[in-house]
Amino acid sequence: MEKGDHEEEPFLQHSNAPKNKYQRVFGRKLFTPVLFVLLSLTCIFSNMAWWMAYEEVANRPCTRPRLIFSPATEAIKYERRKLWRSIELENPYAGDPRVDPTPLHDAKWSELVRPMAMKITAEELSKIGEPSIAFKDGSGYLTEMAVFHELHCIKRMRRHFHLKFYYGNATEDEDFMNREWQHMDHCLEYWREAAMCRGDPTLTTFVWNEGRPFSKVHSTHECVNWDQLYTFAESRMVDVSDYGIFSELSGHDEGY
Repeated sequence: MEKGDHEEEPFLQHSNAPKNKYQRVFGRKLFTPVLFVLLSLTCIFSNMAWWMAYEEVANRPCTRPRLIFSPATEAIKYERRKLWRSIELENPYAGDPRVDPTPLHDAKWSELVRPMAMKITAEELSKIGEPSIAFKDGSGYLTEMAVFHELHCIKRMRRHFHLKFYYGNATEDEDFMNREWQHMDHCLEYWREAAMCRGDPTLTTFVWNEGRPFSKVHSTHECVNWDQLYTFAESRMVDVSDYGIFSELSGHDEGY
């Protein structure tokens, strides 16, 4: 075949261009909904990813900074809880023990502070950095959690309101009363420092009451799961009624 017989066609002639006006209009109409769908899917998936990340952070257990050592930290779990401060009859911790069923009232308070004395290991004591009284059998050292000392002080203060009921004629003894007032001063100072140490930032709202603004009795707080912490304390609890179980050579601290 002669070179001039047929005109050579360009490679892929017109393959990338619309052949008519209908194709151009149809292309633009198709592009718009496809773009809209892609943008919508992007927004949906990005919002889902954000929500999953938020849920993970929101549901992550809240932990306190570990600036001091305590084996009980492992038992700490925080939760939202509404505190009511009820003084109604159904609250066994409140009320006048002379009127309310005294055995139940006192039993509940005794149970509350029951795991006050705890045993820790030598390794755990070394992380505290202070000496303590050792058990004679070498099984560990005597400690207490601050929260149980606070509760002990509250229990003791409640009894102070009814000295005659609990201590009878002992209230007429001057030495007894001097020790009593010193104990109360100690407890009040223990509470003051504990409240300032924790610095609970929970906000309480106000209501009108007899023409005056009063803060509400109840409010929702970020609280430790008490049952979990109490169970841990029970697992380390020791009976200290017999001082003979302790070594007299240990626990000496000039800084006491």
